[in-house]
Amino acid sequence: MPVSELDPESELRRLLRFMTRPGPRFGLALARYGDLRIAEAVRERLIVEAASSGCYIATVELSRADQQVDLVSKFAAAIGGGDQRLDGLFVAGLERVLLDARGELSRAPSLSNLNQRRDRLPELLDARVVLWVAEPAYAAYAELLRDLSEVMLTSAKFPSRPTLVEQGRIGDWPGWMTRVEPGAESAVLEQAHRLAALHGRTSELLARGELAASVAGLFASLGEQEQTQAWLERASNELERAGEPARAAAQATRLAIALEHWGDDEGALAMASRAVGLARRAGSLKGEVEALGVEAAISKRRQ
Repeated sequence: MPVSELDPESELRRLLRFMTRPGPRFGLALARYGDLRIAEAVRERLIVEAASSGCYIATVELSRADQQVDLVSKFAAAIGGGDQRLDGLFVAGLERVLLDARGELSRAPSLSNLNQRRDRLPELLDARVVLWVAEPAYAAYAELLRDLSEVMLTSAKFPSRPTLVEQGRIGDWPGWMTRVEPGAESAVLEQAHRLAALHGRTSELLARGELAASVAGLFASLGEQEQTQAWLERASNELERAGEPARAAAQATRLAIALEHWGDDEGALAMASRAVGLARRAGSLKGEVEALGVEAAISKRRQ
């Protein structure tokens, strides 16, 4: 089925069931996506909804440097152990390992190692793992991780349209926020603290930015304004420093939307202006339009 014809809510629910259903702790799944912004929104929503069920998930971001590392050890380190052990891991940025800087198959040692250790993964990784693959890199995934693909328990596809981002909207909350279910607040707060601690132990800026965005989403679901703002600012700043201005712009836009919702128009306009600058630097017309939309909405309301 073409990605454009899929129901994103059903696909999200499939992944949520995979992460939270009873059974062996280890399992592999694949998530294909056509738009990075949609994938990020899905991951953050899944992290909040899984935490409501006592399932703790984090995201590890891969870079081209990971073409030379032991990915199994990297995943195991992210999952952790003891009281801080996670129940699930999202592996994002896999295309940076599958493809080289020219967009050609990388045939990286880390991928060969991952394939070769496929049958040992249940004893090495004590969590359920979802590999996130951008559509342009799917053919590379199918060729370079053929052995691993044979043991995937489920898969999901997400389209290049924004409908999913609005699914978590309740009442007058900004569309990107997902409000936690009543009675699940303590579990979500625990997840926020776990990811905040993981953020503190992580040195890579890209990974820190992704984790900060996840922590912000968790605090947003709890209605924690100060923590949400602080973590969104951190996410945007770290993603910018990691050389990801488009993703930094996305987090700045989310903060602008939240600030407008909280009644801080001046703060919202300042953050939207920052997002516009970042988006222009990245050459992201979509990001620029979204940030300008926040500015226009505030100006219209003030008239």
